[in-house]
Amino acid sequence: MVSTPAQLDKLAWQGQGAIGNQAPYPIDVQLAAVPATHLGLPAPWAGALHARGPLAALEIGAVLGGVARVGGTAPRAELRARLQPLEAWPFSELSARTESIDLAALVNGAPQTRLDGELEARMPRRDAPLAVRGHFDNRAPGRWSEGRLPLARLDIDASSTRERRERIDASQLDLRLADGAGAAGRVSGRGSWNGHDLELDLDLAALTPQRLDARAPAMTLTGPVRLRVGGLPSPDPEAAGARPPWKAAVETALEGRIADAPTAVRLQLEGQAEAGRFEVRRLQARAGAAHAELQGSLVRGSARAGSPAARTGVWQLRTRGSLGDFDPLPWWPGEPGSAWRQGPHRFDASWQLDLGLPDSAPGRDLLAWIPQLAGHGRLRLHESMLAGVPVALELELGHGAEGGALPGTLRLDASVGGNRLRLEGRGEPGGSGAGDRGQIELQAPALGALAPLARLHPALAEWLPREGSASASLTVSGRWPALASEGSAQVQRLRAGTLGVEHAVARWGLRLGGAQRDEPLALALEAVGVELGGRRASELHAQLRGTLAQHHIELRAALPVLPPALAEQLLGLRARQGTRADLVAHGGWRAEPGGGGLWRAQVERLALGPWDGRSSLIGTQPAVAAQAVAASAASAASAASAATAVRPAPAAPDPTSAWLLATDLQAEIGIDAQGALRSARAEPGRVVLADAIALRWDAVQVDLRQD
Repeated sequence: MVSTPAQLDKLAWQGQGAIGNQAPYPIDVQLAAVPATHLGLPAPWAGALHARGPLAALEIGAVLGGVARVGGTAPRAELRARLQPLEAWPFSELSARTESIDLAALVNGAPQTRLDGELEARMPRRDAPLAVRGHFDNRAPGRWSEGRLPLARLDIDASSTRERRERIDASQLDLRLADGAGAAGRVSGRGSWNGHDLELDLDLAALTPQRLDARAPAMTLTGPVRLRVGGLPSPDPEAAGARPPWKAAVETALEGRIADAPTAVRLQLEGQAEAGRFEVRRLQARAGAAHAELQGSLVRGSARAGSPAARTGVWQLRTRGSLGDFDPLPWWPGEPGSAWRQGPHRFDASWQLDLGLPDSAPGRDLLAWIPQLAGHGRLRLHESMLAGVPVALELELGHGAEGGALPGTLRLDASVGGNRLRLEGRGEPGGSGAGDRGQIELQAPALGALAPLARLHPALAEWLPREGSASASLTVSGRWPALASEGSAQVQRLRAGTLGVEHAVARWGLRLGGAQRDEPLALALEAVGVELGGRRASELHAQLRGTLAQHHIELRAALPVLPPALAEQLLGLRARQGTRADLVAHGGWRAEPGGGGLWRAQVERLALGPWDGRSSLIGTQPAVAAQAVAASAASAASAASAATAVRPAPAAPDPTSAWLLATDLQAEIGIDAQGALRSARAEPGRVVLADAIALRWDAVQVDLRQD
């Protein structure tokens, strides 16, 4: 067989060979490789690989050579190995030598290197023990964040004995770390692999993490690290018995100093893990007087009777800890020049929590997952600062006796930059959610104080407010998607991402996902100076009232846009400062048993006409509207009546002045169980332009379902 060129990572391969179809299945394959970017062109290096012999014992050989850089050594690598794919150790023997090899030239994502060294390995078999010896020098070390490998030299020596082939002892494991400027510390130690257990005892000497990666801590650390892993396959290919379950443990106590400062640091960690259990017995980080301490465990199953995990899930999280004048920057500096590294940050906190977690991850349905959390405890964050913004938080979780009607309680009081959020809730985690109740109060007079937080991450800049004020009061009952809510909200001079709102007030009363289609439904919105993504609406009025099965919709907007000049001339339009849009419609939702449903709409009137830029579509002044909307709703029905009372409905536009007028349009939209658009249908209708031209259409139907 002969192959055509095929690309694998950064290499282009081509070759030929023969494979026998009868025992012992002889194989004879030769391959050649060049950089994929130089296929058919003179290449800076080239390689060859051959595999010969029966399938059970293949002899592998490979060589790579290249052109020397100016003032450097030509890269070269050789590999010889015996492959036994049917044995427990696939490679019985392996020998490798490298000279000036750059891993980045061979593998995507690999660091730049100049590796010189050799490795000799003999895997254990019946007549011989294991032996592995090797050393490699990297002539071009550098930080990982700069695309290099922060390693100057590696030495390894490991072996077993004929008498105890199930045990491998690493008598030497030595890593000398460095960047382009010089040494960055040393990791040395010994280890053993005995049966199913691996033990490593390492010593860190003058380790400087920021010399390894610019995003790592700028400090020097020295101390021991102990690692234990169980449940591994035995090094002895003939070992009998079942492999025990996996487990792991780590322990370290490192001490040192902050770079270019006399501040002493200390890091201690004791942790262990096994199937269904993860535990941090102790985690302590100290830098001068600042400290952080944590203990915690995450256990699956075997929850005690009456505990949150026994009631709502199979995972139980227990944690406690504290932060004292803690600045995270010495430990997590972040990207050089980033807003996170500029700070300032400081945290004082304490917590003790015992939570039962649902078995499944939240996934896309986060709103349904959160109420299933159950537990008790308290989290307190006080006199703290994030990116220079004052932060405080009080969180209390309560859990009543087994069988209580409302066993779960939640209280949250958070303050960020002088903006305050309060939340109180009661419910039954793990239950249906029918008895869940919550109340939220927001008083945010200084949203501009949050602006420094937006610089911490690009995603925050897309939605975090950088100017304005807001207030809101709402109640919530039930659980998503069977959720009911009543409330009101107001914003002034809001700027967040590409959204801008000079003034807006809203009030609502609604119930979602209920079995009854005649639940009251109401929404009223009045807004001035709305801008989104560069598109602006000078004024906006929206009303929705009725029920889910039968509701009335009104939309009115003033837009600072004009029809094209050609349309003005051809149709004789009377353009002014902008365009006024009016929509009056009726709708009805019919849910389907399997989820999703159909929404039918009848447009009573759709009109576009001139707007003089001065007259208001909102019949009530903003201050008066805000006062009316701020009144709390006693029920969704009262919200519906109050929504229509926010302002008198303005008179319908004069049809003779409309640029576009349509009446009695009917449409239907189908939504599937995942909330995606399934189908759309429009009945025959017509639109009149400037009372002169009529556009008509027949029925239109679109089906987006996939067979």
